[in-house]
Amino acid sequence: MPVAVDLLDRIASTENLPSLPLVAMEVLKLTKDPDATVDDLAMAIQNDPALTSKVLKVVNSAMFGLSRQVGTIKHAVALLGMRTVKIMALSFSLVDTIRDTDVAFDMEAFWRRSLTTAVGARMLGSAAKSPMSDEAFVCGLLSGVGMMAAWRGAPEVYAPLLKRVAAGEHQAEVEINTLGFTYAQMSGRLLEAWGLPEPVCQAVGAANGETLDNLSGSTRQLADAVHAATTMASLFCGEIPPSELANARAYSIDLLKITPDAFDDTLKELHRHVQDTASMLSVPIGKTVNYAMLQVEAAQEMARLSMQTEVERATIAKQEENTRRENEKLAAEKQVMERKATTDALTGIANRAAFDQRVSDLIANRADSLTLIILDVDHFKKFNDTHGHQAGDAVLKEVAGVLQKACGDRAFAARYGGEEFVAISAGLSGPVTGQLAELIRKSIERHAVRFESKDLRVTSSFGLAIWDGAESAAAWVKRADAALYRAKAAGRNRVCSA
Repeated sequence: MPVAVDLLDRIASTENLPSLPLVAMEVLKLTKDPDATVDDLAMAIQNDPALTSKVLKVVNSAMFGLSRQVGTIKHAVALLGMRTVKIMALSFSLVDTIRDTDVAFDMEAFWRRSLTTAVGARMLGSAAKSPMSDEAFVCGLLSGVGMMAAWRGAPEVYAPLLKRVAAGEHQAEVEINTLGFTYAQMSGRLLEAWGLPEPVCQAVGAANGETLDNLSGSTRQLADAVHAATTMASLFCGEIPPSELANARAYSIDLLKITPDAFDDTLKELHRHVQDTASMLSVPIGKTVNYAMLQVEAAQEMARLSMQTEVERATIAKQEENTRRENEKLAAEKQVMERKATTDALTGIANRAAFDQRVSDLIANRADSLTLIILDVDHFKKFNDTHGHQAGDAVLKEVAGVLQKACGDRAFAARYGGEEFVAISAGLSGPVTGQLAELIRKSIERHAVRFESKDLRVTSSFGLAIWDGAESAAAWVKRADAALYRAKAAGRNRVCSA
């Protein structure tokens, strides 16, 4: 992406960046000279007494674990080798260069992260038997210089970005999304401009893991150690939550191909070596945490997250239960409403609306052998006048019960209106439906309605019509109704067919 490239060039070339001190330039020159001697290196370093003191302090620290005190640079070279001493001298010289820059920058956080990464990279590299574990130290130490370079070279872009990181966003993700590259890639570019060895520049550029797969051999081993240390430094410096410890630990162990015990033993010593190195280099790192504290915080965070998950799960379960109950309640209410809408309030059987819908559905589906029965309670007005409307209601209830019982699952029974009832059958022949109508008629005739200590009896007249397969529901009902009137005209209490 051109914008990202332009911004990276601008940051790397800004005039505000510090230049290399003379001693660093001399050490770099010796680093590239295969004929350089121990005396050449010792003389270059000893020209800077403060640098000499720092190199000897670190050489004599617990991080190197030497059995005897080292008093001179030559002695250090004899014990550790020229490569290690050159790398240390170069690193500490560059530290002074960075520290002396006058910027409104959180140097405490910067050094805490840089030293944690540097010491962690060297220790993890050693545990992984990397041939470049000493280079891992300088890689970790200088992996963050790109942040300062971006701060000074493009403050209008990088200052708001760091505020987002301080608010909890993941730094590498924010940088990729905002700039198109990470601080580690900026650092690698800057170290390249300073002339540091290519493996160091490549490992620093891959500190966040972006270009690891492009590397191989000892450079890949170096980059793996730096990347693992960068990941763990994010935990130790509070940039990612402690709950990520288990994932970061498993990832780093797999990346470095070391045993879990070797990894844990290394991290147990990390805090002490970071503090010692900060003291020797005279850089502020503020409050730090050790591995045991980090493990406790991780356990507490995991417990909190687990409890939060359980609470959320319980809340969701409760919500689901409430939703289920509410749905059941609504379904029951809907069922009640539908039943009310399709049930005759007095008799409890299907009402006119339910009957109309059933007829409509049967005709629409062109069901076979449809037969309609209409019945009317004989002389019902006279019955009401004689015995009262309450007795009439009792009779209608009893007739409805007899009708429904007789129909069973052979026909659909409903109250049509007033003293009229209907039954509709599908799949029954005309003669069989006629027999059903006769059964209903006789059952009503024989049934006694008990009302106020009296046995009241009624009869009914029936009209029967078979659907012709083409007529409308209204025409069909009209034919059945005409048959009913013929039954009444013929003396009532009988069945007539259309």
